[in-house]
Amino acid sequence: MGALSGALEKSAQSFGATIMTNAKVAKINVHAGKATGVTLANGDQILAETIISATDMRTTFLKLVDPFYLEAKFIKHVKNIKHQGTMARMHFALDRLPTFFGINGDSQLLSGHIQIAPTIEYIQKASDFVKYGEYSEQPYLDMQIPTLIDPSLAPDGKHILSVTVKYMPYKLRNGNWDELRAEIGKLVIDTISAYAPDFRQYIQHVKVITPLEMEDVYSLPEGSPVHGDMALNQFMWMRPIPGYAQYRGPFEGLYMCSVATHPGCGVTGISGKIAARQILKDLD
Repeated sequence: MGALSGALEKSAQSFGATIMTNAKVAKINVHAGKATGVTLANGDQILAETIISATDMRTTFLKLVDPFYLEAKFIKHVKNIKHQGTMARMHFALDRLPTFFGINGDSQLLSGHIQIAPTIEYIQKASDFVKYGEYSEQPYLDMQIPTLIDPSLAPDGKHILSVTVKYMPYKLRNGNWDELRAEIGKLVIDTISAYAPDFRQYIQHVKVITPLEMEDVYSLPEGSPVHGDMALNQFMWMRPIPGYAQYRGPFEGLYMCSVATHPGCGVTGISGKIAARQILKDLD
C-alpha cells in the first residue's frame, strides 16, 4: 500500500494536483445552495467549484455541512445508515521475520494473507461473543506482512506485521477500551505465538487500535472500515442512501466517492473513478 500511495501521489501531481497533509477540514462552505469551498481547522479557506468528499456520510453531512442546507429527510437517512464495526487493528514492528509452523523458511508463503482460523466453528465462536458486547479468548486473526511486498516500509531486515483482530465489539458490555488495550495486545501476541513460537522475541514496538480509536482517529463510524454495512438495504442503488446513488450530494458542487458509495468496500478505486466520470459529465 505504501508503493500504491506513492504512485497515486506522483500521478496526481503530474496532472497539476496539490496535495496537502495535516490539513484537517472543519467545514464545507455552502452559499446560495452551492458548495463554494472548504474551511480548514486552522481557519484557512480554500475556494473550489467542486468538492469531492471521500469520507463517510456521517462525517460529511453531520459534521462538515451546516444542517441549514440539508432537508430533514436527508439527515434522517444519513443517521439511519447502519454501521457495525467488529474489529480492532494491531501493528507490530519486528526485528526480523518470525517462523511460522509449516512454512520452512519460505518467506513468499507469508506474502499474502495469513489467517488464524483453524475451522469454521472457530470463526463462528469468535463472532458469537460480539452479540453480547464481549470478545473471544480465541480471536480470528487476519494478518499481513506488507514489508515482504514493499521493503521500503521498514529498515533493512526489519518487518511490519499488521493484524485485523476479529471480532471486537464497538460497544463493550463491561469496561472500556482504554482499560482493555493491554489485555487485547497480550491476547493477540499469545495467539500468534502459538503458531510462530519466536514471534514474541522479535517484537520491537506494538500499536493497538481499538474500535473506538478507529472512529475517533480515522473517522470510521463505530469502527467500521466500510462506511456503512454491506447489507441488502445499503447496496447498489441504495448506497449510500436512497436517491443519492449517482455520487452527487444534496446541493450543487458536492460529490461523494468513498466506500460509502457504490460498489462499496475494497481497495479498487472504482467509486472514485465513477464519481469522476459523473463530475466530468456534469461539468460538460
